Amino acid sequence: NGRAPYGWQWSEGELVKNEGEQEVIKLITELRELGVTLAAIAQNLNDAGYITKRNGKWTATTVRRTLKAIA
Repeated sequence: NGRAPYGWQWSEGELVKNEGEQEVIKLITELRELGVTLAAIAQNLNDAGYITKRNGKWTATTVRRTLKAIA
């Protein structure tokens, strides 16, 4: 199965949406559409207590990778 991308999780061998992570993706997308920088989005997510898939802090790179994965 491999690692599920951010916003998704494995359930009985199939990828299904992770609703909590989908909300974060929506927030990232909305902020980016408003012209917020990747670094500022990462700071916003960290300040709000959101964690990455690997239980880490958000960086501009993780935000960029998340956006690229959903494009």
